[in-house]
Amino acid sequence: MASTSTSNNNGSGQSSEEAAELMATMRAEHIPMKSWYNNPLHASNLSELHSKHGNEFPSFWQDLVRWDGWKEARREYLRFTENGNKFVTVTTTTAGGGGKRSRWAEDQQSASAAVAGQPQQPR
Repeated sequence: MASTSTSNNNGSGQSSEEAAELMATMRAEHIPMKSWYNNPLHASNLSELHSKHGNEFPSFWQDLVRWDGWKEARREYLRFTENGNKFVTVTTTTAGGGGKRSRWAEDQQSASAAVAGQPQQPR
């Protein structure tokens, strides 16, 4: 029985630690995200978020807990900051163009083009 109560304490301790970490993240990122979200220059890129969650970012970081747009806005904000403060459109591949492209593909193509006119030498 002792192990059951210990595991429950660990579980609630873990969830309270996750909640504290989320609160710290919200507090730390509130001001930069608010200025990003409310920036008039970003309105066209954020029109989908604005239509879903409103044109104004919550005024106080405590309001983020109840705001439905937190996860989606944060995902877009992180994507924006990771790409050098630029908006990047996510494109999907169509049939025929799908699949991974080898990072060596260009090197292989240029090497084969350079060797195309020359007879191959035995190894």
